[in-house]
Amino acid sequence: MHLTHTRLERQPGGGLAFWDVGSAAEANQVMHPEARVTCIGHSHRPCLWFRTNNSAPTWQAGALEQSIELDRGCRYLVDVGSLGEGSPPSYVTLSDNLLTWRGVSERPSRP
Repeated sequence: MHLTHTRLERQPGGGLAFWDVGSAAEANQVMHPEARVTCIGHSHRPCLWFRTNNSAPTWQAGALEQSIELDRGCRYLVDVGSLGEGSPPSYVTLSDNLLTWRGVSERPSRP
């Protein structure tokens, strides 16, 4: 497994935004070449890209409390979501070959 942080991109007008993986070509660029599962976050959009052998990656939306059984013959790019700011806070758990998106029901209070 490989963990990576998403990158910031400059937007038209000068603002910054977290980068979304929006195409199969971008998914190929982000997938770690030696990892079966690469995880990214901060996009606020839980999803995954998967591919077998040399096929083009295929996109699949993720939803809170959704579980997906990972195929040993595939490679995955998993966007775990983020901790909020306009979207439900989310994270993933990975146990054996089962990936599950989880939601955070309460945000901790800040001191």
